[in-house]
Amino acid sequence: NQLRDLLEQAPEEQELCKMLSSFRDDEAHHKQMSLDEGAEKAPQYDALVTAIRGATKLAIYVAERV
Repeated sequence: NQLRDLLEQAPEEQELCKMLSSFRDDEAHHKQMSLDEGAEKAPQYDALVTAIRGATKLAIYVAERV
């Protein structure tokens, strides 16, 4: 778990970890709400999910090298 690792390496970042945890939980809630409302049935859902995953992986790749 990345938040646990951060706390172990930098215990002074407890407030940051709380904030990140809150953001993560909020996003998980939004995702579940959209799925409950039938997001998977939306036109081009699969293409959009694939594009977002690809963009995320690319952003992580670039961030690791900067």
